[in-house]
Amino acid sequence: MLCLSKEGVISPPERFYPLHSFRLKTLMRKKQEKLSIRTACLWIMLFTLAISGTASGGLIYYKYIKRQRLYNSQYNIVAIAQTTPDKEPLKTAYLAELLNLSIDQPTNIFRFNTQAAQQKLLNSPLITHAYVKKILPGTIYVDYELRKPFAYLLDYHNTVIDREGVTFPFKPFFTPKKLPEIYLGITDASPLSWGKPLQEIKCKLALYLIDLLSTHCCSEYSYLSRVDVSQAFADSKGKRQIVAILDEQVEKTDQAGKLVKGIAPHILRLSVDNYRQELANYLQLRPLLKYHVEDAEGGEAEKLLKFKPLVVDLRIPALAYIKSPAL
Repeated sequence: MLCLSKEGVISPPERFYPLHSFRLKTLMRKKQEKLSIRTACLWIMLFTLAISGTASGGLIYYKYIKRQRLYNSQYNIVAIAQTTPDKEPLKTAYLAELLNLSIDQPTNIFRFNTQAAQQKLLNSPLITHAYVKKILPGTIYVDYELRKPFAYLLDYHNTVIDREGVTFPFKPFFTPKKLPEIYLGITDASPLSWGKPLQEIKCKLALYLIDLLSTHCCSEYSYLSRVDVSQAFADSKGKRQIVAILDEQVEKTDQAGKLVKGIAPHILRLSVDNYRQELANYLQLRPLLKYHVEDAEGGEAEKLLKFKPLVVDLRIPALAYIKSPAL
């Protein structure tokens, strides 16, 4: 319906103006919403591109710096720092050899693999534990533990054995030590593999005997010199035996009334089945053993003379055969 105004202009009734205004506002609001969504999407895209570009640029720069360090002589390994709880540390030259490090052919510290280095150290028969760390710009830190020599293994040259039966070289890594000797009588001609335990039952028997003899038969004036189990499991029962040599420090008075000190070796012949009881019998017999000063060897310059060894055969129950062989 149209109405005629005073000026003669036809216009819609006043009640229709609010509806027209509401539709106009709705359309304007929708346009603004569309514009704001497009703007937001545009800003999101711009931020995403900016962040991606920054990250890509940073990654490229990081790779560039990392590549430059690999060829920078400032990061060449020039020193090895080592720590160990052992009193006799390994020489640095030996550690460098194990780690394939050389001054003539320097290694960049960023090319150095610490896990592989630890495994190289553990491959040495001397080392039981190893830890390797890099210290920039050019130092390798090594912490390690060594095997403890327990006895000399006479079956092989320059070989010692630890309590677990693992063999390893003695010289030039350790200073001279007073250790018992083990003789197993190994007849296998194959070369010894250092760093691996001996699986022979003779080895386990010898290690146990060293502990047993050291605990019950040794003191400040008596020490174990050798354990021979080469005939412990011989086919012939007459040859089957364990031989243990104990060095006894004794004091005697010579014919002139002078006090003489010397070392008297006791060679014990024991059975495989009853050696514990036989050792107990020897301990009761030991104070009764006699020595002759006239048979001792050594000049006046020597502090301790050496008496002829006494062989004490205890393999027969309740009996002991004692003899002094000629040297």
